[in-house]
Amino acid sequence: MNYVKDFDVLLDRDNFSHNTKRVYVKSVEEFFKYHPNLSKENFNWDLVDEYKGHLSIRRKLKPSTINVKIAAITHFAQKIFHVKTHVIQVNNLKITNEKRRGCPESR
Repeated sequence: MNYVKDFDVLLDRDNFSHNTKRVYVKSVEEFFKYHPNLSKENFNWDLVDEYKGHLSIRRKLKPSTINVKIAAITHFAQKIFHVKTHVIQVNNLKITNEKRRGCPESR
């Protein structure tokens, strides 16, 4: 099964822009190169976290670039592998939009 091709078709069907589609497909291809034996059965969010560290430490990418790549991988995982969204926790506190809106720094 060619997961990346399926993702490409899905992005077309959902009317993603050409540029977003190109970036998302490339990001997922790179993730599969980093994890060559990845499948729906062995996917887990720890692999994404590990890859995020690789992008930051080894490849020294900017946080904004990393965020785009992780967004692509997350969208892929949700739509193709049908897994639930990854929830980021900091010090065991779930980050939500409501909490961020209430922060003085965000005003």
